[in-house]
Amino acid sequence: MPTLLWWLAALACLLILAAVVILVIRFNQLSLARDLCAEGHRQLSADIHERRSLIPSFLESCAALVEENPQLRARVDAVGDAFAAARQAAGPEAVGAAEEQLTVALAQLHQRLGAQQVAYGESASDAEYVARALFIQMCVVESRIAADSRYYNANVSRYRRRRRGVLPVLMPRRFPEFTPVPYSELDLDLDTDSQDIVSSSDPDYRPGRLSEGR
Repeated sequence: MPTLLWWLAALACLLILAAVVILVIRFNQLSLARDLCAEGHRQLSADIHERRSLIPSFLESCAALVEENPQLRARVDAVGDAFAAARQAAGPEAVGAAEEQLTVALAQLHQRLGAQQVAYGESASDAEYVARALFIQMCVVESRIAADSRYYNANVSRYRRRRRGVLPVLMPRRFPEFTPVPYSELDLDLDTDSQDIVSSSDPDYRPGRLSEGR
């Protein structure tokens, strides 16, 4: 009889040890998934903020172009409205939708700018150089925003699956909820190549000119 009790006690200890090991593994997996979500959200927010910081200067340059070409006013106003809406958006779903609309408005304005060809022997205005250079930079940032969204949403999906266990119920503050950002891939022809945006027939053009400024 004592031998049986020893075996039962040993079995109970093994079960407790196995349960502790499983809990530690689950805790570490959840912590890693949570940290990946937090880092993805931080990177996404940083890139969104970077693009937004470029837009005021971009709109200022476009305002000078509107004086030369009044047909641009509607597209410039649309970017301004989308920018204002993006700044007021709160929550992942609203932010994702607002950033999408901002991307579309920027692309439509750029299509209008791209239709304005610089004649041979003429130089683009300072405002046009600045506007197109800033647009190239915003396109680069937008590609990072799209990549950040995919990375963040993938980690949120993984985290939510792991969060269905017992630990998040016992420690809700340590393992908070993360909401995906509905930022979709936009099939837009952004023409981000500098040789396409600034005509090489411009006598002032040379590779790297956009990043140098005038």
